[in-house]
Formats: sequence, structure tokens, C-alpha cells
Amino acid sequence: MIVQQIEQDFISAYKQKDEVRVRVLRLVKTAIKNLQVDLKRVPSEEEVLSLLHKQLKQRKDSIEQFILAKREDLAKKEEEELEILKAYLPEPITGHELLLLVKQTIENLQVTSKKDFGKVIGAITKEYKGRVDGKEVHTVVQDILQELDS
Repeated sequence: MIVQQIEQDFISAYKQKDEVRVRVLRLVKTAIKNLQVDLKRVPSEEEVLSLLHKQLKQRKDSIEQFILAKREDLAKKEEEELEILKAYLPEPITGHELLLLVKQTIENLQVTSKKDFGKVIGAITKEYKGRVDGKEVHTVVQDILQELDS
């Protein structure tokens, strides 16, 4: 399970005195523990992955804000943390692979117009939760359905 992997990596990073990795994994472990307290049970693998995605999104937002504020030093620090978090997430589906996935989903659902936009996005995000970026899926689905209506 991913929680055990995080724990092992934390101990390893601590022994190697990898301060950045220790800091990130300590924050992740704390977030998992808080989730466990909130749920009053051990979180499932899916819940932990969802938590990691939230952490990833927070880092991305922070990077954007730091760049706008011309704080390159803090943006670089957040990028380092972002890379550590990415190691614990499944490989994302992007680009051509996402395009094929959207086309296949549209075909499977027998979608013929823009009216079924939500149905397509719902099916993809439900089945591939955590592996697809919602904004990217939205754009690809919109482009393909626009072609269908033309």
C-alpha cells in the first residue's frame, strides 16, 4: 500500500539526511494521519491518492503565485516538493493517449452532440480518477464534440 511506501521512503530519506524529501513526506504523513482521524478509520488507497492529488494541486497553485510575486526561490522549493509528490501518483494520461481515450469513451457512450458533454466528462473522470487532469479532459472533450456538431 502507498502509506507503507511513504513510511519506508521517509525513514530512508531521514537516514540519508535528505531534508527536502523528509519535509515533504512528513507533511504527507501528517495529512494522512489527519484524514484517518477525520474518517475514524484507516483511509483507503483511493482516499490517500486523492489526498496526494490535493497536495499536488496546492503545490502547483503555490508555484503560480510565487512566480507572479517574482519569488523564484520559493517557486523552486515548491517545484522540488512537487516532483517528490509525483513519484507516489500513478502515471497521468495526457496528450495523444487522452485524445484516444476521449474518442473511445464518446464512441462507447454513443454520444452525438454537445448536450452529452457532462456524461462524457463524468465517465472519464470516474473511471480514470487521479490519472487525468479535469481541465485537460474538458478541453479535449469540448474540441471533439464541437467537431461532431459541425
